[in-house]
Amino acid sequence: MINNYPLVSILIPLYNAEEYFDETMKSLLFQTYKNLEIIIVDDGSTDASLEIARNYEKLHKNVKVYTQLNSGAQKARNRAFELSKGEYIQYFDADDIMHPHKILSQIEVLRQNDFQETTVATGKWISFKESIENTLYVDLIINKSYENKFLYFKESWENVQYIIGQSWLITRKLHLKVGKWNESLVRNQDGEFFTRVAYNADKIIFVQKSIVYYRKGILTSITSKKSLKSMHSHLDSYRIYADLVKNDLNKHSLHKAVASLYSVFYGDYYPLDKQMKKEVLALIKELGYNEPVIAFKPSSLWIVRFFGVDAGLYLRDIKSKFVSMLNLLKIYLSKKRT
Repeated sequence: MINNYPLVSILIPLYNAEEYFDETMKSLLFQTYKNLEIIIVDDGSTDASLEIARNYEKLHKNVKVYTQLNSGAQKARNRAFELSKGEYIQYFDADDIMHPHKILSQIEVLRQNDFQETTVATGKWISFKESIENTLYVDLIINKSYENKFLYFKESWENVQYIIGQSWLITRKLHLKVGKWNESLVRNQDGEFFTRVAYNADKIIFVQKSIVYYRKGILTSITSKKSLKSMHSHLDSYRIYADLVKNDLNKHSLHKAVASLYSVFYGDYYPLDKQMKKEVLALIKELGYNEPVIAFKPSSLWIVRFFGVDAGLYLRDIKSKFVSMLNLLKIYLSKKRT
């Protein structure tokens, strides 16, 4: 039985985050919930990240630092979990910031639900670049509690909305049931893992006061590349989603939801090479749709209606490049004036 103040393990894969890691650690140590351990696994950093982590370890008894040869964030997360002792697990990234009441607010709500092992907590996530004084918050359709995981999948996938991994607080027992992070994936690893978490949960509780600040605009060796390996990995992650719900498609009307996943992939990686395009369109057709299910702006609908989805995506890309060029021109002219 879980006591009223269960140990929460915060697990962090660390790699070359020296510019932001100090700010991240301060936000974790300033948590109003105090029964915490922080497990850091350095993934072969070549900057001062490990040194910063070691300094925190010297100052705080609940901070433990381990190292591994550069093997990827998923391997670091799996090792951190194996080394942890908490009854609740909180994954966190080395460049994000946690609101002081994030964990306390979730623990209080989970306590009200008798700390059921298949009940998980989520919360708000707010993106920022330079500082959390300059944030962008979008109130998502899925920012609510669910007792039906299939409804969560339906609303999440059809509306192309997601809850970042840093927002989730899950029980150790549920984690053991879900299994390890998929070390074969190089893209959408967190999406795949927490989809398995949601699938194995009986209740997802959205906690309004739980807030995570997600740093945008950081280029990493994994997330910034659209290599062929990355593309296949992303598609594989969506196949895993689809496989989880394959026996529930009819009962919970999930055909459009799964088709939306593949459609997002089609749009994000447009234009696809001939073979991959054929593969993705076949997956979408198996679900009862003759073309990708993509939401376009009203100004582009007539093009899509007469010339198809590819024409709409082509126009979208031209507009995007034009806007980028205008922004660069504005920056250039601004610098020239000064």
